[in-house]
Amino acid sequence: MKEITARLWENKMYGTTFGKGQYRKAVYNGTLEILSPYAKYLVDFEELEAWFHFPKSPVHVEMANRLKNIPTNEDGVLMSWIYHYEAGIKSAVEGYASLDMNYSRIYIGGFNYEVQL
Repeated sequence: MKEITARLWENKMYGTTFGKGQYRKAVYNGTLEILSPYAKYLVDFEELEAWFHFPKSPVHVEMANRLKNIPTNEDGVLMSWIYHYEAGIKSAVEGYASLDMNYSRIYIGGFNYEVQL
């Protein structure tokens, strides 16, 4: 089992606009770091419906299209697409993360790791 460090922080810009009709939807931002071999991933946790309906990369659009049921918002559950971060470059990977605040748990899909907060 690999050791993962999860760091989350409250998005102080949540709900503000960055363009006409464009709102910041991430409630929490964060990083996921695998220590050996070292890799860093970025996450932006949003409500389920916003996460599903607004993927930003072709990899994530394809993943969303494979889902059979359209997810609906659940109390205390946030989702994020995962981006690999290396040398200042952010690239989408086939994976997602779920933050369940009811049980203080993060599930990282595509990597099959579960991290207790």
